[in-house]
Amino acid sequence: MAPLLVFMFVLRSLSEASKVSQFTKTNVIYDTCFSTDGMQEGSTRDDTDCMIDCSDNVDCKRLMYCSSEPSCTSYIDGNDCITDRETVNCTCYKKDMDCNESGCDCPLGYYGDKCEHIFSDCVDAAEHGVQQEALVSIQPTSATEPFEILCSGGWATILYRTKRCQPENFNRTLIEYENGFGNVPRNSWIGFHHLLSMLSFPWSQFTLNIFIIIGDHSFCQAYYSYFTMASKEEGYFFRVGGYYGPDANLCGNSMTGVGLNLEYVPFSTYDQDYTTNNHCASQYGGGWWFADNENCSRSFLTGTMDGSGTDNFWLDDLGNVKFRRAQIRILRTIQTDE
Repeated sequence: MAPLLVFMFVLRSLSEASKVSQFTKTNVIYDTCFSTDGMQEGSTRDDTDCMIDCSDNVDCKRLMYCSSEPSCTSYIDGNDCITDRETVNCTCYKKDMDCNESGCDCPLGYYGDKCEHIFSDCVDAAEHGVQQEALVSIQPTSATEPFEILCSGGWATILYRTKRCQPENFNRTLIEYENGFGNVPRNSWIGFHHLLSMLSFPWSQFTLNIFIIIGDHSFCQAYYSYFTMASKEEGYFFRVGGYYGPDANLCGNSMTGVGLNLEYVPFSTYDQDYTTNNHCASQYGGGWWFADNENCSRSFLTGTMDGSGTDNFWLDDLGNVKFRRAQIRILRTIQTDE
């Protein structure tokens, strides 16, 4: 892995004292949709001017400079730049900090006089004022390093699928499902390591949410008031409780319904398939909680979205309708002082 390039410079203006700004060069990734809409785009002379413009704007957390135009696009969140334009002549930078005598403006996820603190999860982010959907850096207590996740009003997105963006291969190895993959937040899986670190928050309980938009742009949701995940040694099985949802937009219970209950069922991939009699992971082409049953599952959100394989489905109560988008999210709901 190539070393990160860090740029630091001092700005002076008539209106304020010296300002120290630090930027780190990150990645430019091609996709057919953006991770975040640019909040400002304009012409510029070079990448230094682009960084100066970003430093002058407290809401700018990331920028992309393209020398072929030349142009500068600034963003309110995120580390990498995802774009549908030609990427050869573009460079991405995230703003690490922006400090003057009165304090520092920090990347989303960090806070403190010198940006020395970091949010522990999306609920912590919401309590610090990050209520809108945004890419946020978090570091749960048990995590060894920070990672980026899509937060929205305290909800943390574990799985994000969308037909609008570049397809992502979800027929992955168990190790890949453990580490996570895809472009956060579009068509990505956060990874079991990160998920377990969030679920290890002390004295807490979590709600699970399934959110699905189908082909006609209508949507449905399913909630489970209790959610926990087992360790690798136990096959990453899950436990849930208290299924509920809005009466008008209820997806149905395809995880633990009477048709096929997936609770306590280990997570299978094509290289670690617990369904030895039915080979469900290979049959469906994606990692999921498959029962060793000829029907395998009543739900599947790691399939294809274009008909090239087994497409995502949620049989109760959606049947075989096509999805435009699907998300799995968690919310830390209870914390006590015990």
